[in-house]
Amino acid sequence: MARQVKLCYSAAMKTYRLPGLLLLGVSALVAGASAQGELGNLSARLRVPAGGAPVIAGAVLTGTGTQTLLVRAVGPGLAPFGVTGTLADPKLTVFDQAGRVLATNDNWDADAPGGNGVRDTATAAGAFALPAGSRDAAAVLRAGAGALTVHVVGADAGAGVVLIELYAVGTGAVPRLANLSILAGAGAGSDTLAAGFVVRGGVMPLLIRGVGPALSAMGVAAPVADPRLTVFNQAGGSVAGNDDWDAALVRQTAADAGAFALGTGSKDAALVVTLAAGAYTVQISSGGGPGVQALAEVYAVDTTAPAINGSLRGQPGNIQDNVFQSLCIDPRDSNTVYLGTETNGIFKTNNGGANWTRLREGLRVDVNKSGYPQIYEIAVDPTNSATLYAATIAAPGPATGTGLEVLRSGFAGVYKSTDGGLTWQHRINGFINTYAAHVVVSALDSSTLYAGIGGAASFDVFYDGGMLVSRDGADSWQSLATPAGTPKNTPISMLATVKNGVETLYVSYMIHGTDQPTAYGLFATADGGRTWEARNPAGLVLQYFDVFAQDNAILYANDDSVKRLHKSADGGRTWTQAALGNFGPIKIAPDNANTVLFTGFTTLMKSTDALGTMRVVLDDTAYLGNRQFMDIRFSTSDPRVVWAAAKGYILYKSTDRGETFTRITAVRDLVYGPGN
Repeated sequence: MARQVKLCYSAAMKTYRLPGLLLLGVSALVAGASAQGELGNLSARLRVPAGGAPVIAGAVLTGTGTQTLLVRAVGPGLAPFGVTGTLADPKLTVFDQAGRVLATNDNWDADAPGGNGVRDTATAAGAFALPAGSRDAAAVLRAGAGALTVHVVGADAGAGVVLIELYAVGTGAVPRLANLSILAGAGAGSDTLAAGFVVRGGVMPLLIRGVGPALSAMGVAAPVADPRLTVFNQAGGSVAGNDDWDAALVRQTAADAGAFALGTGSKDAALVVTLAAGAYTVQISSGGGPGVQALAEVYAVDTTAPAINGSLRGQPGNIQDNVFQSLCIDPRDSNTVYLGTETNGIFKTNNGGANWTRLREGLRVDVNKSGYPQIYEIAVDPTNSATLYAATIAAPGPATGTGLEVLRSGFAGVYKSTDGGLTWQHRINGFINTYAAHVVVSALDSSTLYAGIGGAASFDVFYDGGMLVSRDGADSWQSLATPAGTPKNTPISMLATVKNGVETLYVSYMIHGTDQPTAYGLFATADGGRTWEARNPAGLVLQYFDVFAQDNAILYANDDSVKRLHKSADGGRTWTQAALGNFGPIKIAPDNANTVLFTGFTTLMKSTDALGTMRVVLDDTAYLGNRQFMDIRFSTSDPRVVWAAAKGYILYKSTDRGETFTRITAVRDLVYGPGN
């Protein structure tokens, strides 16, 4: 059984110590500006053999431009940490994929060009300081996309323990580390191969392999016969492990990542795992004696695929694809409208529906790379139209971990765009269940967001629902207390309003499953979730609702039992039932509390006297068939403009406050082809 090697944190040094073996420098950029996960650095303790044979580390960068890299080979610099038997005089050389030398160094402080630059870069990267005048080696270089290798030898052909480190210093629109690898001895006990890496910025899926038998075909002498792979987090806890890989998921992921194939039934080790931001150690052990070799590999799994159209779900004949509650009108521009789809990304128009653009760059894809997550709701920052959020769903399930269930669920959650939807970043730091049905921007502070998580079963496992809050623009999320008895239920509608400087968050819950608590319906909190108040009529359960934002007192809602509409004039504390019924969304005109639009499955109704009477303003049943209306939106900047969305991506637009509507099928035509 593999010996667990724990990492011990030193706050002063910003390092993790692997007692007697490895010091893993942790990048200061672990919680960097981007919440999209990326590999930050590689660190490995290796034993350099005598005679001048190198130990080798490799990396692959993908993207455009160039990246700043700090590469170090530390021997004498390990002495202050109690490491003995270190390499007395390491020398490093960095090669590109064509074999050209990119950088070389021996004795960093004595003769490295720009020695102060090395020191400053190390400080910026969060690496521990090297003693002045030490014989450690270090170099700073700029590298573009492609593969590079780091060779470390003893300058005097000596032997000893060395720490190889590679830091990617730049963030943002620069090439990213896509692969890290170490080829070295992997024996038992103190000869266990231990390689560290950092995930910075957010959650990311990885392919991690410990290769032994497959190295024979590559001319590696004495490969490990049966490597055992374990991944530890920075607290020393085991988060994943494998011995003797053989899984279709690993095989497909390796092919997608461009990794060489492992033999079917071989005793190599490999796994796919999704990890949150932090420092990790890959440990490869074997029962073999000294001299056996293993290859440790870490691949970033690319889960974006902006070229795919996505599968066409829905039945019969792909006519039922759901738009959920994803219709969104820019609060500052009635001509800019967004619509989410079931697996085809997001569509946007800037000219009132005349032309539409598909937005999907940065959206992750499912395990089969056949579709994007289902876009359930879209919200635009009311203070900045370039910033918007998308709540997305897939199979309920965890955000991190191993196994197929993570790849089924981990690509959903909340996404953020800061360029009007052109590109998206996955923002699920803090998510446990990624089934995000709703996202709401605070009416008081646009950096505060609320997310509603659906509770549901997936593959015989129930994943709890609930509420999350972010106070940093979706960079991180924390659990929000929910009403007593609702922790597993699914929020089906959410809205935040402000009156006299106090924000009220309204949430309606739907029961999910036979083993759920009985508390559900409409609730409200005016203190950020510390306390909740039920806002239901006695004996009824309200689901879809809307609040007149100008006074935060008038509400309209429907109930899930008798399908009747209700009105409240005191924030939902008391209700009056109307004689009118509906089957879905209800919306209040933003400038007139008496004007209400609501759905009747395949019709739209309007009341201008606070539900005293109503009339049908749209009946397109002959065209819609059984495709019901799912969403209605008034423009807050121009209440004359109203949009409605039905299943199958069929849109309707009004420019006279919902008196008449024009059918728009442009999005449907883009997805299915004209006339379908």
